[in-house]
Amino acid sequence: VNVFMATAVDLPDWEAPEGPWHPRHKKQIAYRLSLGAFSMAYDIDTYGRFQGPYPTSIDLGDSDMVVEYDNGQAELDIRSTTGFELCCSPDTETLCNPRRLNNTDPQQWTDAPVSNQGTSDVTLDVPCEGDQYVTGIRYIWRESPCPLEECAVYSVDNEIPAPPFIYE
Repeated sequence: VNVFMATAVDLPDWEAPEGPWHPRHKKQIAYRLSLGAFSMAYDIDTYGRFQGPYPTSIDLGDSDMVVEYDNGQAELDIRSTTGFELCCSPDTETLCNPRRLNNTDPQQWTDAPVSNQGTSDVTLDVPCEGDQYVTGIRYIWRESPCPLEECAVYSVDNEIPAPPFIYE
């Protein structure tokens, strides 16, 4: 099956004349779709990958977490320190509700800012208290998660953003 999609989470247009469901950023969307068409339909990748970077490993340390993209092969462009959240839970078995954006439960999604970056990875500060455990991570898991072309993680190769993800 030859199917592809274009990530457009970084192209909000709340002020579009026809409403936010009909954004004006057609050139960026067309470029991203054309990369997919060249790759999938014609097996041409000279214009770059048609996907943004994707996390392939996550390592939790005592006070930080390292998220590596594309098995260390991606060259990342970090444009923001926001967008990552960790599930801070009172025990190792309790997970956060992936649909809940803000809550007062004992387990909750908490912002985890980017504190450092490598060529193909980002390091996040772990915001959980000393008696809490990290039981999940998610990235840009919101409607319109970032301003225009300012999500945290992009590919240097093609300027396509990393897609949203959640791991528990």
